[in-house]
Amino acid sequence: MRTVGELTLADVSYPAGARLPHHRHERAYFCLILRGGYTEVYGRRSRFCSPNTLVFHPSGEMHAQTFTGEDVASFNVEIGSVRLRRLSETGHHHDLHIELV
Repeated sequence: MRTVGELTLADVSYPAGARLPHHRHERAYFCLILRGGYTEVYGRRSRFCSPNTLVFHPSGEMHAQTFTGEDVASFNVEIGSVRLRRLSETGHHHDLHIELV
């Protein structure tokens, strides 16, 4: 993990078959899936995240993950509140779910 200004960069990995119960993160973050896949439940919705999927998680979003039959690797970028506020002031809607595949 490395912090650069208000950004925290982290390589994250999970073993095949792992499950993370519902939880939330204090800071908003982007998650880029590099290897493997998982199903993520957030609110009343779910999505499957596979390699090259980029997901934005708003701060405080409640979500849970179930990882598939292979190890998962992702690159996460947490965004500090001041930087997030600046993005909001420029018209970026950080409260929306963004998925790029």
